[in-house]
Amino acid sequence: MSNNRVLWISPAKLKENSNVLENVDDFYCRNAILKAIDIKITPILGNNLVDYINDLIVAGVLNSPQYSVYKILVDEYAQQAIIYAAIAELLPETSYKITTKGLLQFDNENSTAATLNQINFMIQRYEDQSEYWLGRLRLYCMEKERLSELPQYTNPDLTNLLNIPPDRRQPWYASIYLSGMPYGYSRDLNAWGYGYGYGVQWQSFR
Repeated sequence: MSNNRVLWISPAKLKENSNVLENVDDFYCRNAILKAIDIKITPILGNNLVDYINDLIVAGVLNSPQYSVYKILVDEYAQQAIIYAAIAELLPETSYKITTKGLLQFDNENSTAATLNQINFMIQRYEDQSEYWLGRLRLYCMEKERLSELPQYTNPDLTNLLNIPPDRRQPWYASIYLSGMPYGYSRDLNAWGYGYGYGVQWQSFR
């Protein structure tokens, strides 16, 4: 297994594309990015594909034309999901600190600390935005699988029980079951659908 401590987006780019201020320590940003990859991205892609992309990044070849499918996956889909998921991780991490006196909330004279309800509201807001991009990421992978362009996603190594297979479920929301089949709304497709995998029947409202 490749090094799983590879950043798919830098702390600087995270700050540049969000409302995270420059004075937030990169240490917290790096940890939040890695958590987002581990908890949000890896279950969608499976660790075989994540490891492969990590290897491309470490080798410095992700920008090469022959790896354009992986480059688009990272830049146009995964990074968007990571940004919002990382901010959701940062909110409690930067609001509270574990010290020898216990869990403390820090404040300074130039600002007012957010309440726990406000923090939870913002966490949910960013998690919702991350879920939108995770849905887009999943659909991108399913399309590239259909075109046989993501072998690590299509044929993951499942001989090792520690490997995480990709989650190919459709990005549905508010799903229910009718006649034994899942039925729900896809915010990404703006459509209702029922069925499984590529057999899903969608009724679009576009």
